[in-house]
Amino acid sequence: MDCGNIGGRQILGNYGWKWVLVGLILLMAHSVIARAKTDTGSCEALIADSFLSNDPRIADETLRELERLLNRNSFVVSRDLSDYDNELEFNFLDELSGSHPGIIWLDAGAGRALAQRQFMRMPQAKGAKLFALAFKRPWWTPKSIQGEHQTEFSYLDPIDLDEVIDDVIPFQNSFDLITDVFGPLSYGKDPSKILNLYLKWLKPGGTLRIAMRGFGTSVTSSDQSKRSLTEWLKIQLSKLNGVEFKEHHSSWVIRKLGSPVKIERSLKLTHMYLSKPPSRHFIDF
Repeated sequence: MDCGNIGGRQILGNYGWKWVLVGLILLMAHSVIARAKTDTGSCEALIADSFLSNDPRIADETLRELERLLNRNSFVVSRDLSDYDNELEFNFLDELSGSHPGIIWLDAGAGRALAQRQFMRMPQAKGAKLFALAFKRPWWTPKSIQGEHQTEFSYLDPIDLDEVIDDVIPFQNSFDLITDVFGPLSYGKDPSKILNLYLKWLKPGGTLRIAMRGFGTSVTSSDQSKRSLTEWLKIQLSKLNGVEFKEHHSSWVIRKLGSPVKIERSLKLTHMYLSKPPSRHFIDF
């Protein structure tokens, strides 16, 4: 009797198949990784090939990755008024509570629009018109509802977060307040265009409140200098005569003094890494 063979069969029967399965999985994973490293169309290969490249293949892959991120719709969608107060700082909730009757407020990247729906129940919302701009389909129907205190609420659904055009939101000099709490500016492929839209939609005297962070972003200028996206945007805002601008950490307050107001420089997205929000890298032109 071959006791060694019996022991081997017993060990294989009790434990071996699990290790065989693990080995097969590791072998398959190694094969996939090897193919990814040699496949010039893969995201990993594109990252390795070039960083901040003008190669159209890389630009196309970058935009496809952004589209996949947006289609997964894996955003924080339930920030309430207290969250907005914490993120936007500068006494946002006190300012909102003291707003004049009939305020017109656009929340860009609103998710489930929880903050605005809470505001609808407040007496200060009397006569207010609230617009929630969010990617993907509305979280409820109908898109427009009439709240108490004669409040109107509308849910806007753009095809792409930063390709909102005038026939989607035909508003110019329309809003008293626009908020972007880690919304389109934190996810879009053309932040300068998004900011210009906000400035266009604001009434003279209106306020833009932004919460965004600069880490994980970079802008490369023609002289090859690099800075974060937030630093780049702040430089562009400082050149504008028609706005007042103040900041604290990740919170910005921009007050529009007159019209028209426009940032002249543009950004081109050259690469990104999927995360929430994504790491994005741009060139300035």
